[in-house]
Amino acid sequence: MIKKTDKLYSILGLNRSNNSYNMYDPSKKALFHKENFSSFLKGNYFDVQPVCVEIVPSLDCNFNCPKCTYVQNKSKEKDKGKKRLMSQEVFDSIIGGLKGSYIKSLIFTGGGEPLKNPLYLEFMKQAKESGFEIGLYTNGALFKEGDFEKLLEIKPVFIRVSLNAGTSITHGLIYGYNGKNPIIFNNIKRNIVDLGRTKTKLNVPTNIGIGYIINEKNYEELDEISDVLLQLYEDSEGGIDYVAFRPEVYYFDDDLNVVTEQPNSEIFAEIPDLLEDKIANKVESSGMRVLINKEGFNNLSLPYQNIPNISHPWSASFDYDGRMYITSEHNGMEGFCIGDIKNTSLKDVWYGNKRKELMMKMDSGEIKTPPYFKLKSLNNLLLNIRDLGIFSEKEANEFYKSIDIDNKPPHVNFI
Repeated sequence: MIKKTDKLYSILGLNRSNNSYNMYDPSKKALFHKENFSSFLKGNYFDVQPVCVEIVPSLDCNFNCPKCTYVQNKSKEKDKGKKRLMSQEVFDSIIGGLKGSYIKSLIFTGGGEPLKNPLYLEFMKQAKESGFEIGLYTNGALFKEGDFEKLLEIKPVFIRVSLNAGTSITHGLIYGYNGKNPIIFNNIKRNIVDLGRTKTKLNVPTNIGIGYIINEKNYEELDEISDVLLQLYEDSEGGIDYVAFRPEVYYFDDDLNVVTEQPNSEIFAEIPDLLEDKIANKVESSGMRVLINKEGFNNLSLPYQNIPNISHPWSASFDYDGRMYITSEHNGMEGFCIGDIKNTSLKDVWYGNKRKELMMKMDSGEIKTPPYFKLKSLNNLLLNIRDLGIFSEKEANEFYKSIDIDNKPPHVNFI
């Protein structure tokens, strides 16, 4: 009879003889958070804690993307007419609440555009000084003179600029402005170059990345995207480390129902091969890594399945007003707030009845799972493991005897 631990090794794609694994597989990072993963194996699902949380410093943005997640989930309708920026007081409450928790990393991201908040650099510095690893997602348009050095002196683990286009026209279509004048697109490209050059000058370990969400507007200009990437790498003197491609997802319709038929499903199946052919084969020879979310593209080309979401405890999200949400896709969405960190301790929020209620509904399928979401690959892994049954304390310990817990993948704290 095959032992449960051997079946687990097989699901994880591990080899007992050399403990090998794909170092860049985000779903495998969970293994290296032993307390969390052991709780999951033993069926203590409610005890799993976030490894990474997203921070939304601003709900306001300098662009007007037609299919912004926060437009889809209607959180953009919150507090209209008000200044929707995270205050220092709210951020102090979040940091104070997170200290001493299991949380290892913070990602500063949208809502709106993080750089809309004039305190974003102070927030990131404060988070780093509080012992958290940090990362930043930005559209790259609002950097000011002097920002690059100040930002990189904080030494975030990564900074990713979402470019999403190979031409100014397409950039304008994706970001909701008239792209006939290339000044915005060119300014963002210049900012990427300056970011890469500053990284090299300061000799800091921060990974500089460029992000692309592929949709019907840009997938026909892959040659132009390839040319842009090669030029940016050359102009930055090799300061850009990677480019990441993932599919555009339509999460919710106008009635806040989960979208079960993706409008771009017919193009997604072919995109990974196109990206390999038209971009990876050219760009990787320059020295820039090309990361393609193949699972995401393939998943969205298939018919929708409402599978249980059991991965959400590994990550969570704070809106600009200090409210904590169960997933980043539901950030700001009515009914998905699990508590307010300004008024309640993190422990009481995390182990409160609201999260328990949402957790049960997401596991049962009563709350439909989006067609693709941030932790989907981890979710698939956890579902397969759960099918093995609950592990005893002895079985969980036996499994970890064979894992080199110190041989960690890169960016292991960014789940």
